[in-house]
Amino acid sequence: MRKKKLRPGEFYKDLDESKQSAGCGCVGLAVVFILILVVLEILIFVLGARLRSSEISSRLTRPNIETNQNFSKIDTPDAANVVISEAIFCSKLAAVRSNNSLGCKIDREGIMVSGKVNFLSCSNANFQFMPKISDGKLVLELTSVRIGEINMPKILAIGLSRSLQKVIIDNYGGLDSNQLTGVYLQDGIMTLEAKK
Repeated sequence: MRKKKLRPGEFYKDLDESKQSAGCGCVGLAVVFILILVVLEILIFVLGARLRSSEISSRLTRPNIETNQNFSKIDTPDAANVVISEAIFCSKLAAVRSNNSLGCKIDREGIMVSGKVNFLSCSNANFQFMPKISDGKLVLELTSVRIGEINMPKILAIGLSRSLQKVIIDNYGGLDSNQLTGVYLQDGIMTLEAKK
């Protein structure tokens, strides 16, 4: 097969005739780019709204009590009960963590701590703990970590459980020597029961 020899102007003439190719032109690329930007904007808006929103109730206690106050101890003939109020607990936790922007809530679902507790967490992070007794010792089980409405990995609560236990044990030293038999939660109050 012999190639046809083209004159200088014929080459460009063939290109002009083949403008209706199947490829995407500049206008098509611009439209696709704009559509991608719009979709990304919508995703960022939705995700941002979910991160900002919070399910924390309006009853969230902030540190506002002097930390020299202590938990209440109620002795019975066969048990010692330690009553921990939400306000004193939150103030002592803020002192241990050196962070007065923390919020606390004690209710039947557990202990909630809200705020920036370490360099990994955000200021609207919520940490939910459920206190339990295991082998006579208090164990604070981390049940959830949330930022807004989004569940986050539990690694964001590094060291917080130790701080919570430190607040309780340091403010009533008899808890580590007595055998704990129960933990009871109410709105604003946690009661630890230890046998004598």
